[in-house]
Amino acid sequence: MSQKSIIIRGGYGYSNFGDDALLYVLFRFLTENLPEANISLACPTARYIEHLLGQPVAFSTTESRCDFFILGGGTQFYWFPFDGKPALAQKILTELKSPHLLFGKIKNRLLKTRPNFQHVNPNAARQIAVGIGLGPFSANENAENQASSTLSQYEHVVVRDIKSKSYCDSWNLQQHALGADICYFPGFYKLEKVDNATTPNKVAVVLRDWEHTEEGNKYCEQIELAVEQMRRDGLTVTYVLFAEPQDRHWKSWLNKRGETPLVWQPDKESVPSFIESLNAFDFFVTARYHAAVFGAILNKPAICINIDEKLKLASQLLIPDLPVWNPPFRVPELLNAIKQLTSNYDLHLKTLKTNTNRQAILAQEMLHGVVQRIAE
Repeated sequence: MSQKSIIIRGGYGYSNFGDDALLYVLFRFLTENLPEANISLACPTARYIEHLLGQPVAFSTTESRCDFFILGGGTQFYWFPFDGKPALAQKILTELKSPHLLFGKIKNRLLKTRPNFQHVNPNAARQIAVGIGLGPFSANENAENQASSTLSQYEHVVVRDIKSKSYCDSWNLQQHALGADICYFPGFYKLEKVDNATTPNKVAVVLRDWEHTEEGNKYCEQIELAVEQMRRDGLTVTYVLFAEPQDRHWKSWLNKRGETPLVWQPDKESVPSFIESLNAFDFFVTARYHAAVFGAILNKPAICINIDEKLKLASQLLIPDLPVWNPPFRVPELLNAIKQLTSNYDLHLKTLKTNTNRQAILAQEMLHGVVQRIAE
């Protein structure tokens, strides 16, 4: 095989554990299976990325010439109406301390209000999307059409869930398939086995600032009341932040209440070490999609907070019988879901293990398929 140049594009470089984990798995897989390839990243040149990957990294632009341009996981095409979102000027003032995050959020804001997905490399010989999520588009025909037009320029698109697959079907994309989230690929975490509790009582509540819809943001008003009751019921609750620089509301909120959350710090720890920290919990209540994914990898059930359709999709995929917490986020409904989880804990674990194994198989087939295309 001749030496190939590869550019990976994703939501990397913003200190978000989900996106960082996607990069960690995809980059390691490609470098191990294509040792002669020149691999670079089209993302902000955040200092922590070399620490995350354990080696020097080359950075490129979306327009850099290459043999393969790979869109590597994450929710890449979507649009929200932004009802309830604060003014852009106010957001800029809150982000000045993190310039690369500020740039990314301004860019994202502009892309979502006037869809212009810059996920095509005109100077790439071939383009592949792997393990990506699509939607929602909130009835924005322009956003959906642009996503369809962009992906039609890819020689192959592999999506992570059935909703994304339905978009591809409706757009009549010629080369697309159902895969899985990249993070389900086994072998890179080397986790120590931890026996699940007989009586599950250690809970991780994974928070996320939510500015995209007014309806979804209402969970913020109820989660504190729910946690107070969970603690009165004897559960040990720890708050978790997957993206501290982006979750400024929750960071301030937790600090004012004297809470000590578990926080992803990519410049100080590794993906495996953070997953080991997550392994200490018995189950998750999460507003973050990848908390449900890593809960599944750890065989820990997750009750998903339905602020975004991908959380509901994750729950239905992994444990269909487990309720999600839906708007308007009534506290008794969450407590009832927790009761159902804990009272049928072993049964949910068996279901979770079976469905997670299926995702791992799909992830292996998906990534090995990418290598085969590159090696042709």
